[in-house]
Amino acid sequence: MRRKNVLVCTAALMVLISSCGSREPERGSGNQSTQYEENDLGGTVMSDETEEAGTDNMEGDVGTEEPGKEVMKRMIMVNGDLYAETDEETPTPTCGTMDGSILSIVAEGEMPAADGQANFGNVGDGYQYADQDCLSVPMNEKWIRFKKVDAGNEKSGVAQSETGNVFEKEVNTLEGVSMVVLESSPVSARVEISNTTSREIQFGDDYDLQKLVEGKWYSVPYIIDNWAFHAIAYPAAEGKPVEWEAVWEEFHGTLSAGTYRIVKKILDFRGTGDYTEYYLAAEFSV
Repeated sequence: MRRKNVLVCTAALMVLISSCGSREPERGSGNQSTQYEENDLGGTVMSDETEEAGTDNMEGDVGTEEPGKEVMKRMIMVNGDLYAETDEETPTPTCGTMDGSILSIVAEGEMPAADGQANFGNVGDGYQYADQDCLSVPMNEKWIRFKKVDAGNEKSGVAQSETGNVFEKEVNTLEGVSMVVLESSPVSARVEISNTTSREIQFGDDYDLQKLVEGKWYSVPYIIDNWAFHAIAYPAAEGKPVEWEAVWEEFHGTLSAGTYRIVKKILDFRGTGDYTEYYLAAEFSV
């Protein structure tokens, strides 16, 4: 009987030892196992808290923007003017009727070039006029202020010709009549108009200041709303060069570096109501 009890106790002890040995591998399973492998690769031992922080950092890296990458603002063209998105909200309009809507869409990275065209939203999305030179555009249940490009620039600002209109008329086509720049600065230029023909050439104080951008001539926009030229006619007689000066700091501000030109309209005058218009152009650099 005693021998039988010894055998039973021995068998129970063997089962207990076997059971304890089978649990040992579980200590290295799951996160801890992964932790050891990562430590071997990285060469750094991490605690449980450090491991959790590292996981959060990895999740934060997903979807981040490429450093230094420029993204064009949302823009829309209305009545020939470009309006760009700002960080400002406008009050919710009291009138639910839209003043206009998006008529066509260009790619997100492109600049709108036709009335009603935008680089965001969908065709049919509306907008309302806000305060001066601004639109109010509904976006994500908010009304966002879109401001006219170059609107509200101060006199001291640098002129931005890229937003002006492209000048496409022909220049320097009247043989024997020419214009050259004698001297120039970022705020003025002095030119000389010469006439070697017997034509009666006349010109005024009006001119168009233009900048060369990617092979095209853009008119430099005005930084003031109310401007005008003197209504006067200067003669450019045969063999008698005439000097004329333009000072544009008040009208266009101080020019940035680049290639510019002055374009002046001249008249081949033959009599009252009988004349032909031409354009002279002279380049200079800032």
